[in-house]
Amino acid sequence: PCCGEHRFEFLEGRGASRTVTLCGRNAVQLSPAGNGAAAPIDLAGLASRLGAHATDVTSNAFLVRATLDGERGADDEPVRLTVFADARAVIQNASTPEHARSIHARYVGG
Repeated sequence: PCCGEHRFEFLEGRGASRTVTLCGRNAVQLSPAGNGAAAPIDLAGLASRLGAHATDVTSNAFLVRATLDGERGADDEPVRLTVFADARAVIQNASTPEHARSIHARYVGG
């Protein structure tokens, strides 16, 4: 696409995931790569997988939320992961955006 069609999707921000630190919330939001048309997440499957690594796993048709066992973040608080059906995720108590991306990759997948 870049050389043949002169489309510079990466430079234009398309195809890159977005990471936003949520001020006052001690959380990082990760949005999926692409133009917002990411494949939906299998929330029931994710909830089942998280059950082996988390406590307080709750899920419904819109999201899965869990407190991750053994994951500590800012101020040694437990890390909470919320994944929405549209593939957005909020990682609460992640110490840095890099920490949030690492947690997302480990528990949700790339």
